[in-house]
Amino acid sequence: MTKRSSQNLGILLVVLMCLGYFTTIAFFSLDKSEKLLNIPRTSANEIIVITPENKIYSEPMSGYYPATYGFENEVNGTGGTDITFVDYDGSSGAGYLSIVPKIGNHEKVLKSNDGGGTGNFANLNNNFSSIQNNGTVEYWMNTEDAYYQNAFIIRRETSNNLCGVRFWEDQFQVLTTGGWSFISGAPTALDNTWYHIRIDFESTSGLYMGLAQYNSRLFINGDEYGPYAFESNVNDATEAYITTQSTSPDYNMYLDAVSYSWDDDYNIGDNLNEGLLLSYENSTNLDWQGYSLDGQANTTILGNTTIPMPADGPHSIQVFGNNSGGVMYESDIRYFTVDTSGEPPSPYINIITPENRTYTEPMSNLSLSFESNINLDWIGYSLDGQINITISGNTTIPLPADGHHIIQLFGNDSLGVNYESNIRYFAIDILAPIISGIEFIIELELYSYYTMHWDIIDISGGTYIILKNSSIVSAGSFQNNDVISINVDTIKLGYLNYTLIAQDLYNKTSSHTVIVKIISQEQPDSMIPGFNVLFLFTVALITIGIIIKFKFKNKK
Repeated sequence: MTKRSSQNLGILLVVLMCLGYFTTIAFFSLDKSEKLLNIPRTSANEIIVITPENKIYSEPMSGYYPATYGFENEVNGTGGTDITFVDYDGSSGAGYLSIVPKIGNHEKVLKSNDGGGTGNFANLNNNFSSIQNNGTVEYWMNTEDAYYQNAFIIRRETSNNLCGVRFWEDQFQVLTTGGWSFISGAPTALDNTWYHIRIDFESTSGLYMGLAQYNSRLFINGDEYGPYAFESNVNDATEAYITTQSTSPDYNMYLDAVSYSWDDDYNIGDNLNEGLLLSYENSTNLDWQGYSLDGQANTTILGNTTIPMPADGPHSIQVFGNNSGGVMYESDIRYFTVDTSGEPPSPYINIITPENRTYTEPMSNLSLSFESNINLDWIGYSLDGQINITISGNTTIPLPADGHHIIQLFGNDSLGVNYESNIRYFAIDILAPIISGIEFIIELELYSYYTMHWDIIDISGGTYIILKNSSIVSAGSFQNNDVISINVDTIKLGYLNYTLIAQDLYNKTSSHTVIVKIISQEQPDSMIPGFNVLFLFTVALITIGIIIKFKFKNKK
């Protein structure tokens, strides 16, 4: 190899090394988008409300009763202490506890199977959230055989019974001084019948519900009995104890809607009547869950639950939650209406779709469907307050742009009477975040001060990270039209690669990379030849051509 060939080869190697450096930067920037999986994530349809539906409710949902402990969130067949209400399962022999889907007009209830025979029985303890000196306990109870014991007792741990009620020999008995006693004037206890039972108790001189110290009062289906003296004069209650009989034929006892007055989210009498089932799907692990009705303060829940029937009128409900990392989740707002007036239904047009939610799936059109009890001569819709567009029935409409939208239906009959639906709110978020606001390549002087800004557009917001070369230097959350900023590190000559990666609530990701060259203050302001990658590539091609030309020339 000649001396000139060696020089040319050296030039080629230098050029290729420069190309490799910039290629590595570009590749590394793309690879970092995968690391977005490690960012704390916010809600992305992890919570989806199922009921109440977006419709008019003229009556409560059958079989569901508001309570401190309903069993709506339990899986059918769940047993023993896997049931949230059961803190201790003392069942013996063939006796057992289990959740069943429905008994009579009650959905999702707790079954206590006695097991039959001597030594077999089912019982459980539910520990109160704190020691109670007085209060009210109310629940629903049913039994297949009211001749045998079906007891609910309020007591202090396992040693002292305060008061209680049971079925016995097809009658009601109260736990009082000296033990169990038949309740004078109480109704016959019937098999396979649900009874609402309420127990007020007072162990201090505070005159709770007008009771003297160490006294209780009972209500069976709303009828009052008592007061009755406690079996044991103790000043605190710590648990509820529910049990069948240890010597009897096999039978089942059922319990539903157990409620305590010291529950801040329960009002005495709430479980007398059916309510609305709040049910939802949840695809993540939540440490806390709650709901807000009509924008009021959150009410803590364990999962699916029944809420008291709201007053007549329009309503909204939303479910919230957070996990152990503090990430907050929320459902879309669900709108519904209650109208229990019993009057004939007024003429209506109800929108079915689009639903009140955010649409994130790629699509070209949006379904518009509705129901109506009116014979309409004309019907049309208005999107976002624009002019009406005539339709002949259920149809599809062009997909609106990303953003929040409203749609409303209008119609008239043969007499010229005009009708309109309620406004339906929905959102479209199909695109990944749009990042803008800065050049792809900039040049800064050593030790200069420069703040880099990015604008992010995404209606749902989300999370972001900023990478400086291979390291995360900033992370956080953003809202629509937020500006994300970072101060550029200019303390060292060379190249820096800043990449902003943004991920919206529905896991759509985009990124923007800026290459920064830090130069000495003595260098000219203009960019040096070869800094621009395209220019560098052109120079490389010319250099290679010159080398090839010289190689052929030297061979001649």
